[in-house]
Amino acid sequence: MAPEVIKAEPYDYKVDIWSLGMMVMEMYERQPPYMDEPSTMRALFLIVSKGRPPYKDEVSMSDDIKDFIAQCTKMKVEDRPSAADLLSHPFLQNTCDSSDLRSLVEIAKNEACKDFENEEDGYW
Repeated sequence: MAPEVIKAEPYDYKVDIWSLGMMVMEMYERQPPYMDEPSTMRALFLIVSKGRPPYKDEVSMSDDIKDFIAQCTKMKVEDRPSAADLLSHPFLQNTCDSSDLRSLVEIAKNEACKDFENEEDGYW
């Protein structure tokens, strides 16, 4: 949640830019930011007071992903780029061909199906 939302301030589409940056960070680190905090309220307080948390393994991250996350999670709304601006960011420009993702999507779908098959709710 963007700091301005937590503080109940007026906000616009740039809350989604913040969320995008945090989601990319979460996907990279495989857990939500501030997940180690003892309560949701503490995590919200930290977002408002400190912004996004430091990276857990910054050395393994490319400069492009670090900069993309940093741009998206600027504390001052007016400093955050627009979605149109982000489209030209190197992190998004240096992507793989979408056909390369097909096999990864299939693997993920198969893994998800295995998880559901193990459930006793009878849906699978």
